[in-house]
Amino acid sequence: MRRPRRRTLLVVIAAVVLAAVTAVLLMGQGTEEGVQLREDRELSQRIAQLHRDGGSARLRDLTDGQWDRVRVFHHPVSRDFVERAVGAPIDMDELFGIRGHILVFTLDGEVQRAVYTRPDNLVDGDYSSELRIQTRESPSPRLELVDEQG
Repeated sequence: MRRPRRRTLLVVIAAVVLAAVTAVLLMGQGTEEGVQLREDRELSQRIAQLHRDGGSARLRDLTDGQWDRVRVFHHPVSRDFVERAVGAPIDMDELFGIRGHILVFTLDGEVQRAVYTRPDNLVDGDYSSELRIQTRESPSPRLELVDEQG
């Protein structure tokens, strides 16, 4: 009768040791995830409508939230590249391969949010909150990003 209890005790001890070792290993790998990358369908629709219908709009009027800069990344792009460019961890796959763009919004250098939009109709770059998206006809409509602040 004592053997089943002993086996149970050994299994519990083994599980505790395994959990402790796993925790120590994860701590050494830096598990800080940062801001999670999410799809922004509403922004995608607004950009697509602007592309389709023509005209121009400031990005700050197409999206909400507090931000003073936005960094745009074109697919494919690695998490490492995005994180190095914005100076903060972004919770995303190792490689962003969706046909679209990542937009990382910052305020005073701190990442506020990271979203992706579809399709890939924006130009990579680092822009201010005065970014204007405008449609150019030549020979087919395309979007141009103009940073009115610089």
